[in-house]
Amino acid sequence: SFLAFLLVLGVIYLLTKRMGRKLSSEFEVFSNFFKDCATAHRAIDTELLKLAEFQQLAEQANRMINSRKEIESALKKSEAKFRQLFEKSRDAMSILSRAGFIDCNQALLTLFHASKKSQMFTPPWKLSPEFQPDGRSSEEKAKELIRSAYKNGSAKFEWLHKKFSGEEFWCEISLTRIPWDEEDCIFVIWRDITKSKGAMENLKKSEARLRKSQELSKAGNWEVDLIRNYYAASDEAYRIYGYTALGAITSFEEVSRAIHPEDRSRVKTEFRNFIINGTPYDTVFRIRRFNDGEIRFLRSIAERITDRTGRAVQVLGVIQDITELIEKERQARAEHEKMKITLASMSSAVIVTDKEFHVELMNPVAESLTGWAQEEAIGKPLALIYKSINPETRKPNPLPGHPESSVNSPAEKNLSEILIGRDGEEHTVLCNSSPIMWEDSGVLGIVVVFRDITERLKMEQELQKTQRLESLGALAGGIAHDFNNQMTGITGNISLVKAMMENSPKATALLNEAEKATNTCRALARQLLTFASGGAPLIESVSLEELIEDSVSFNLRGKPVKGEIEIADGLWNGLVDPGQFRQVMSNLLINAVQAMPDGGTIRVCAENFEIKNATGELAPGKFVRIRVSDTGSGISSDLKSKIFDPFFTTKEEGSGLGLSTVHSIVKRHGGELSVESSPGKGSTFSILLPASEETESKQVEVQEENPVRPLNILLMDDEEIIRDVALEIFRFLGHSITLTSDGEEALRVYKESMEKGPPFDLVLLDITIPGGMGGKETIARLLELDPEVKAAVTSGYAHDPIIANFSEYGFCGRLEKPFKIEDIEKLLHTLFGSSH
Repeated sequence: SFLAFLLVLGVIYLLTKRMGRKLSSEFEVFSNFFKDCATAHRAIDTELLKLAEFQQLAEQANRMINSRKEIESALKKSEAKFRQLFEKSRDAMSILSRAGFIDCNQALLTLFHASKKSQMFTPPWKLSPEFQPDGRSSEEKAKELIRSAYKNGSAKFEWLHKKFSGEEFWCEISLTRIPWDEEDCIFVIWRDITKSKGAMENLKKSEARLRKSQELSKAGNWEVDLIRNYYAASDEAYRIYGYTALGAITSFEEVSRAIHPEDRSRVKTEFRNFIINGTPYDTVFRIRRFNDGEIRFLRSIAERITDRTGRAVQVLGVIQDITELIEKERQARAEHEKMKITLASMSSAVIVTDKEFHVELMNPVAESLTGWAQEEAIGKPLALIYKSINPETRKPNPLPGHPESSVNSPAEKNLSEILIGRDGEEHTVLCNSSPIMWEDSGVLGIVVVFRDITERLKMEQELQKTQRLESLGALAGGIAHDFNNQMTGITGNISLVKAMMENSPKATALLNEAEKATNTCRALARQLLTFASGGAPLIESVSLEELIEDSVSFNLRGKPVKGEIEIADGLWNGLVDPGQFRQVMSNLLINAVQAMPDGGTIRVCAENFEIKNATGELAPGKFVRIRVSDTGSGISSDLKSKIFDPFFTTKEEGSGLGLSTVHSIVKRHGGELSVESSPGKGSTFSILLPASEETESKQVEVQEENPVRPLNILLMDDEEIIRDVALEIFRFLGHSITLTSDGEEALRVYKESMEKGPPFDLVLLDITIPGGMGGKETIARLLELDPEVKAAVTSGYAHDPIIANFSEYGFCGRLEKPFKIEDIEKLLHTLFGSSH
């Protein structure tokens, strides 16, 4: 049994060894096949294989090899087709790796104006502007979209690219992930959409403009599909009906629910007739808006579209909110009714004519100015009713509204002209005319509006006259101030020389003549000062009867005229400056005498006059009215408006200041001056002056002069001539005087005198010191330094408020320039004479 066992083992060994050699040979055949199959499609030679199993395996492998050959052949054909499609496609295409473009077709080169493919082998953001229209960086946004395509397999979007020529253009980009040479790449398709995008943008803009125009006009479009009973409308149409959810209405029945119940039946009937019979559909109705219930007025217009049989299949319409228009029409009707009512109560005159210039309507003011009643004027030519002339040439004017009329030109409307009434009465009027237009009917007529400005012109002339006087007054005040300063040197020295030469009658006589001339100059300066701005009169309650009698007696003495005075009983005192009132009376009387070179009568009347209601510039109150009448030659109408102008005169020897001075003085007194005159009938000047109820003047006590002790005087004046003459006069009168030129110097000198001993007995301060401290500030500083200081104010401007009210400013007296030695003696006596 052991031998048998060994025999079996030996047989198995021999079989195994032989099988191993055979298997080794078979495996070697397969091994060589697999080495070559990767590079060559070589089949296995089955004759080399003895085992049936290996033969079967070889046959199967050979079939696989043949199949692979077919697949590879098909793949090559497919790749060739893809390459041909890729290269020949009109769509721009490229292959994008993670590093950049690795291939592209000719269409892409053409799209970017590239000359060779190498230009395209760059990241896509290099072919784009730095930023996309949304403001994002092209590089950042491109990377994000590429990542999305790798992740999701595809991406599609619009992109703004930039050609090599610099031109920017829009593309629709399609990204698709594909395997490529053992890695994933992106297949890119580019389509130029610049034109289509521009067209789309234009379409959007056009739609936006349409929406805006509908919104502004409050109009929307709508349509109804009658076959499907479907309603559609624009956004504005929905808003008109009060729908916040656009597109909410889908049928005409729903629209009908918004129509006001009182209009609904009518609108439905009109719409039905429109659909069935083709009756024009243009209707107005009310709706109650869905969102807020507000009542609105709408106008709806529509056209129908029919099929071949004539049956209506569709309706196209427009709806417009005309609520504001309806309201304006209602207001216009109401205004028209009010116009009829108010026309009769207008302050301006109104005449309405037809296009042939025949009168159709007049209001009461027009009746009054023209002298024609409306009943008489209707139907008559405007030329008969409205007659006007040019104010300057007095030639007839063309009719208002006529092409030749100046008031027919917009640039020259409201021109003044003289209207001549039916009775010949003249009125200065402002007139303008306008055509009455009505839609396409052209001119229906003319409306003429004119206003009587006769009284207004008088007031304007008075205002202009006052303004001219005030302008001259400012100049005159300055001239008079300087003139008085210079005259002080003359009058002061003349009076001083007279005092020194009392024993020389001949010299005294000559000096008296010189002094008369200076007095004339002084009076002229006072007239100039009347025009000075701020020249206030020194008002007091005065008996005008005495002043009138004195003035008439003085001014008519030796004249070839007769004077008559009529004073009303109980005549009130006038609140006047006596000196200025004498000047007024003197100028009026002299003017009257000069108007009657061959003699005549001058009549002066005075009476109380009370104004209860304001008229013109005068407030209600008590006045004295004084009238100076002559029987002279009178004043023509063209000169009447000029007689109060400064320096206007018709006399060879006149200064032209007489009546203008009167006018200025009366105005400064709060009064009124007027004149009535006609050529050949004489003239009457009327004055209204404020009055008090006193009937007697206050008596001023006059003390006899007493000798004045020697005084120590301080003078402040910027004019050297004033200082020189004052020095001589005060020394002649036995007083000592210290001279200063401005307030600072005067204060310093006064302070030094207080430190050394008794201060000055009297300080004379000029009001105005150009460029330095004047009298007003100096007296205030002196009173702080010495409350007991005694000071007088001096000025060449006699009507300065400080001169008029000197005590209110701390002064105890005043000295007006030009002054004489007598004026200084009077001042010293007033201040110091009573104590000696």
